[in-house]
Amino acid sequence: MSKHYKQMQAIQEQVSSAKSVEKDLKAIKAKLGDEEVLEKSLEAKLVERQSKVEHMEGLKKQLEKECSTVTEEGTKYLNSKKSEVESKRHVIETRQRNVEAVLSKVDAVNSTITSIKESATVKVDQLDRKSREIVEEFHKYSNLIARVVESGAKGCAIKGAGFDNLGSGLIVD
Repeated sequence: MSKHYKQMQAIQEQVSSAKSVEKDLKAIKAKLGDEEVLEKSLEAKLVERQSKVEHMEGLKKQLEKECSTVTEEGTKYLNSKKSEVESKRHVIETRQRNVEAVLSKVDAVNSTITSIKESATVKVDQLDRKSREIVEEFHKYSNLIARVVESGAKGCAIKGAGFDNLGSGLIVD
């Protein structure tokens, strides 16, 4: 009996051990199930994140293209404005040279006008002096003529009296 008792004890220990192993197995299976659920959840999150990464990379590429396009358009616009400004600057420089040339001509004309005015003023002064001299000479001559006429009228009266040579002694300038 003791042999059976020992065998029973051994069997009971094996049953206990088997139950314990079974319990541990259930716990491990439960833990494994939880880990599988967690793994599936993590895989789903990984797929979701990879999808987001791919979407973000697509957006990044799109933004880079847009940025490149905007930069290219901005560069073209800037270059066109630079060209426009350079063209306008050239036109302004040409206008400025033309204005300077016109101003130079105006200065030359003004100088000529001033010179002509000064020359004309001198000429007018000369003519004024000459006209005064002529007027003065005219007055002298007319006074002389008036005296001669006056003396001629007296001479006519004197001529009758025999004085014919009085008028011939006059000197006319």
